[in-house]
Amino acid sequence: MKDVTRRISLDFTRKSNTRVIFASEADFNSREFIISLFEDGVPYQLDGSGFATVNVCRADGERAGYIADVTDDGCVRYVAGLWAFEVPGEVKISVSIFDGDKKRLTSSYFTVCVEEGLYIGGDIAESDDAHTFLGDLMGIMGQFKNQENQRQSKENERIANEEGRTQSDLARDEAELRRANAEKYRESAEGSTYSGSPYYGGRQLQELLREENELARQRAEAERVANENQRIEITATLKSSLESLIELQRGYIERGKANE
Repeated sequence: MKDVTRRISLDFTRKSNTRVIFASEADFNSREFIISLFEDGVPYQLDGSGFATVNVCRADGERAGYIADVTDDGCVRYVAGLWAFEVPGEVKISVSIFDGDKKRLTSSYFTVCVEEGLYIGGDIAESDDAHTFLGDLMGIMGQFKNQENQRQSKENERIANEEGRTQSDLARDEAELRRANAEKYRESAEGSTYSGSPYYGGRQLQELLREENELARQRAEAERVANENQRIEITATLKSSLESLIELQRGYIERGKANE
């Protein structure tokens, strides 16, 4: 999942424009802040003699500080954890710099407005039969869709192969007719043997090609039948799951009426 990234500018010596950013209650590890620091409007250069912290104050008055990451271009990077957005309301965030002499310098702050979440993820009803059936049903439907796509692709390939086999059979029949006519003419004209015909070798080759095409067609047909049987099985499973889900929903409705 891609983080939601916001770039913020904070100043150490004058009040920055307060930027209101919106977040949702219980969001965590998904909202990233890249904070550029200034001193009276001039970029503040962080060196390696100290470290930076991100200071967070929630709407309920609780406060916390976190060691911050410093990027290669001298910005402070902060990814908000669960604690920061645990309480709806305004969250104030600032940055403090500590140098090697244990001096502290704190910037102005910006504000994040944390809206109340419709669902905060603490009570997922994993045991709810309806949710279980719906999840299973979605999985079966996805499997059915993939199988149906594969079956259709195989069926298109089978149809193309069958058309090719039909054309080969027509060509073979035409060649066989020409051979038979030529053979009759040769026998009447020369009285030679059957195998001595110049068309005899060509007919054998056509027959071998026909047999190979027939074997390929039989293999494709066997694969099509197997895929069709699998599709029928998945369809039956899908139907059974739908019937179970309908029966479960009917039970919920009847229990609800009984409790009224």
